[in-house]
Amino acid sequence: MRRYELIEEEVAAIPAAELAVEQALRLHAQYPKELEFGFPSPLNGQCYQLRSRGYVGVVPLGADAALEINPKIRCSLLMPMLEYAYQLPKISEYKAPATMGDIYELWAEVLARKVLQRVRRGLYWDYQTREGPSRWVRGRMYPERSGLGVHPYCRFAEHTPDIIDNRILANALYGLRRFAFRRESIRQMVGRAWWALSELNYRHIRPADCLGVAYHRLNEDYRPMHALCYPLLQQRSPAWGIGAEEGPAYLLHMPTLFERFCTAFIDHKLNHEVELKAQYHTRLKGTERLSFRLDMALFSAATGQPLAVIDAKYKADGPVESDVQQVVAYAVQIGTSRAFLLYPSSDVDEQFEVGPVAVQVLGYDFEAEDIEKAGQHVISEIENFI
Repeated sequence: MRRYELIEEEVAAIPAAELAVEQALRLHAQYPKELEFGFPSPLNGQCYQLRSRGYVGVVPLGADAALEINPKIRCSLLMPMLEYAYQLPKISEYKAPATMGDIYELWAEVLARKVLQRVRRGLYWDYQTREGPSRWVRGRMYPERSGLGVHPYCRFAEHTPDIIDNRILANALYGLRRFAFRRESIRQMVGRAWWALSELNYRHIRPADCLGVAYHRLNEDYRPMHALCYPLLQQRSPAWGIGAEEGPAYLLHMPTLFERFCTAFIDHKLNHEVELKAQYHTRLKGTERLSFRLDMALFSAATGQPLAVIDAKYKADGPVESDVQQVVAYAVQIGTSRAFLLYPSSDVDEQFEVGPVAVQVLGYDFEAEDIEKAGQHVISEIENFI
């Protein structure tokens, strides 16, 4: 399989002879928000011009080619970012992936292995309420609903593995089974895991279903599997459509991932005297129509007093006036004089004042050896500043 590789926000040129017009038009129609698309012309050497709009991942280009979009930061650090952002099991302990394709292969391998281990021990079963015609009387019978039918209409509790815990796994594997894996061993492992769950009702599963499962001693080991499934089910891909012929595209929106990572990392590292509230919603005074939603707001755990606001921006060039205006407005709205702007670059590090608000600009060092060292400076500066 041919792989075209490009770096996030850079342009990839694919010769017109290597991509059918029908495939190009379908790609353009399926990913209008994710990819900028330029068609062949004498001005670009008769090549398709593809550029990512902040997305990284793998996109199928027909049955024998794929577009691999890698992030600006090292993929060996992207995997720990995902683990923090989505509370995943420590996948990066197995190996350090070098590309987005490696990340998804490792992701699929860990999920399939965990599913097969659970299948060997036996899936979790639970009672589900069913109702309808039955060949014999089960549970409560409703004669008025049976009519002239031969079978009585009953409502009963059935002990079954076809429950939301297992359906989530089946839905994720349904998409993964057609992913363009480089290693045949992983494709076979995913196929075996999917086959073990294929009789379940895997349709109509939403990402939010992963967050609504109640865990206890009988299904506690489902928690890391559902954590792996949650980002996969959020992917915008034709793979879950009925009759889709191509493999699935797995795409991550890097600005969203960076914001989620910053929130989870800071919340995990800050001391217990500080409470972090993510996506903090505050309505503007004097109006019911306008409100602010802050990336992060820090409060005193003891008194509830606001300490600071934090806004994460996924761009390496540092702050512009609009970034400063936004975070200062947030600080004034909740009544604090401290604000932070976070960027994915260690080159930005400055402090200034806007009226009564002191603004600190901080950057993650994604050239560091590991994710803990990358964010060490950010945590220490926030703790010292507040």
